[in-house]
Amino acid sequence: MYIHMLGYPTHFGQMETLKLIAANGFAEKRIGYLGLMLLLDERQEVLMLVTNSLKMDLNNDKNPYIVGLALAALGNICSAGETTERQHRRQRSKLGHCVAAGNRARFQLQQTIKLAQRRQLCHCQS
Repeated sequence: MYIHMLGYPTHFGQMETLKLIAANGFAEKRIGYLGLMLLLDERQEVLMLVTNSLKMDLNNDKNPYIVGLALAALGNICSAGETTERQHRRQRSKLGHCVAAGNRARFQLQQTIKLAQRRQLCHCQS
């Protein structure tokens, strides 16, 4: 990432970014998604390889922070204005499923937060 910030090409780091995203740990995923947001944009063909990991992370029931990482990355790499129509159609079909899963995950996260707030209120009133 430092090399990218200096302005040098970083195509060699794209596959390592994908490997970090596919890892199980939160710390690895965090670095991987950071690399994804910095090194890749919607015009990169490598982005098609990350769709499955994005979908799995958006449906993660165990760790809401992983869902947040995936939502943030999805928001950073998807801008329809910069893609050609063909690329946009292809990405829409693959990433559309990820966005739908992200909406479900966001709803689940909101429900979890509300439940935690209710529990906190119950403990305070006791």
